[in-house]
Amino acid sequence: MTKPMIMYEEWHQPGTKTMLDGYVIPEGQTGMQDIRDAVHQLFLHPNVGPFIGKQLIQRLVTSNPSPDYISRVAAVFADNGQGQRGDMGAVVKAILLDPEARTCAALEEESFGKLREPFARYTHFTKALPMEQYYGRYWNVAYGFYEATNQIPLASRTVFNFFLPDYQPIGPISDNQLVGPEFQLHNSRTSVEYINQVNDWAVWGYIMDDWEDDNPYVTYNIDELLGLARDPEVLVNRLDMLFTNGMLSERTRQIIKDAVSPMIDGGYREDRVRLALYLMMISPDYAIMK
Repeated sequence: MTKPMIMYEEWHQPGTKTMLDGYVIPEGQTGMQDIRDAVHQLFLHPNVGPFIGKQLIQRLVTSNPSPDYISRVAAVFADNGQGQRGDMGAVVKAILLDPEARTCAALEEESFGKLREPFARYTHFTKALPMEQYYGRYWNVAYGFYEATNQIPLASRTVFNFFLPDYQPIGPISDNQLVGPEFQLHNSRTSVEYINQVNDWAVWGYIMDDWEDDNPYVTYNIDELLGLARDPEVLVNRLDMLFTNGMLSERTRQIIKDAVSPMIDGGYREDRVRLALYLMMISPDYAIMK
């Protein structure tokens, strides 16, 4: 489990192999030569650029990119402008800087955007706020998170990852012939259990833990937010910048302000920050990335 896979030559079939496009891997090569030959031939296939490009767009920008968006990204995969194929840095740059990802017109489209997958929400939370642990050990078993959301790195239940790129949840998405891959993890159980996870993070500051003895759990530092909490509008504005890219809806904004404003007793600043964080992280504005 801790060592890379290796080739056992005695189990390798040394004859020729014919790939689907008719390419023939010659006989007499070692096992690793055959593998490198096959992978390189697949890498040259014209379907690879559109396939990888579409899935990267789905993970980074929107679940339903237009054919033109995919085509532009695939063209960069085929040639980064310097005659190099498969330059992933150039591909990611093309995805994030494409007009379909950057213009305000796309935001007006109902089909634009994506559901954030659970682990992306978790990591976002830990990056948006300063984390601290007494010994500086940011260890995380995250078994509870996995049980709650069905997602944790390196633990997909199938070789096809946690969700399929063409998954269609029943309802308006499938009715309009659209897809929502991340919704394959989102159901009546995981949706509620995710909220319970947010309660641990935002309300109790219980964010990472391991199974070691005498090792405190990882929590957050909310000193900056405490300084803003006297004015709910200022607090919500800051959370909007940290979590929803300045696009928090007026409806959700008002819900959060109405919820925290009555908190005026004792340590009201901390109460306001914790509740505001909780409501922000479970809001549809945060769950759907636009």
